Amino acid sequence: MCTNKRHPLNAATIFTVLATLRGMSEPMRWIPESLSFLIQAKVSVDRLNTFLLEDELNVEEMQVSSKNLDKSSNKCVEIQGGNFSWEPESAVLALKDINLEFKRGQKIAICGPVGSGKTSLLYAILREIPKISGSVSVKNTILTLCTS
Repeated sequence: MCTNKRHPLNAATIFTVLATLRGMSEPMRWIPESLSFLIQAKVSVDRLNTFLLEDELNVEEMQVSSKNLDKSSNKCVEIQGGNFSWEPESAVLALKDINLEFKRGQKIAICGPVGSGKTSLLYAILREIPKISGSVSVKNTILTLCTS
């Protein structure tokens, strides 16, 4: 047994030091995970904040554009000369010169590589992306889209 006048090195001292170090190691392991949770929470709150502060949809324009489709027509969705941009002030277009029509009962697949505009096209149909020019007409509501 090694002794020091100030701090004797015995089993009681060693076990106390080990218990203290073990007790401190657990919170140290939680620090990186806690930081990760905080970052995820901040990103989520920022996304919610951005969503809640966005401009409201123009309901009148949606109703007028849905009346553009003839009642006897078989078309459910029609986009003519559509140009869409996520940032209306920017000259960069997410979708350019879109011309399409979907008929009732038609099965549609939207395929393409990452970043090709698949989601932007769906948002254009839902009128969630700002329209720069062109027309978007949707028969009925999204709940009954192409099923009636």
